[in-house]
Amino acid sequence: MEKEIKLIMKENGDIEIVCDKTLKHTISQSDRQITATCIIGIFDFNLGNTYKVTKQNSNNKDAAVLDFFATLLTDIALKVNTISNSELQEDDRPS
Repeated sequence: MEKEIKLIMKENGDIEIVCDKTLKHTISQSDRQITATCIIGIFDFNLGNTYKVTKQNSNNKDAAVLDFFATLLTDIALKVNTISNSELQEDDRPS
């Protein structure tokens, strides 16, 4: 199933991260950080899912910041999209 991760720059400078119309995380304008735990929660990976990242910036506010986070999540999505069932099974085998 294809899932859309959308980064939305709000007028106040916060960035909302929405996956399939569900708000997953907000990066505040005053603290531009995101943790690995948050990223894992955003993707909520299930085998067979693919992800695309889009962005929305109606006010063209802090475009470079939005681009940075969009690129980060896009890079992760591209890698996650290549995971196949056979790769997971190989990784789960005992050494």
